[in-house]
Amino acid sequence: MQIKIPLDLSSHCIQTELKRCYNLRVGKYIRGEIGGEEVEQEIELLKEVLESVDFPALRTHLSSLLRERPFQIFLCSEPPGNYPFLMIEYKGEPTTKRQVPLEDWMP
Repeated sequence: MQIKIPLDLSSHCIQTELKRCYNLRVGKYIRGEIGGEEVEQEIELLKEVLESVDFPALRTHLSSLLRERPFQIFLCSEPPGNYPFLMIEYKGEPTTKRQVPLEDWMP
């Protein structure tokens, strides 16, 4: 199953946004507000990325990619065994998508 988590980088960096998404999901999961295999997989994906990505290097790389034009960004993962990646969808005509594999910033 593909996981696609929307991220909001309008007011903070990618690392802060991933922590926010992780904490939000864990809190709701513990309180019983959300549950299921999909949520558990999202929590595991966020935890894996937060624990293993070189964020200073990733932020430097993203700064040049995200200046081009308005965008939406998602943390994604394909079926088990594949590295997570960021999907950047640039808004406008035509809509352009760009994948940024996170394995380049993971040990």
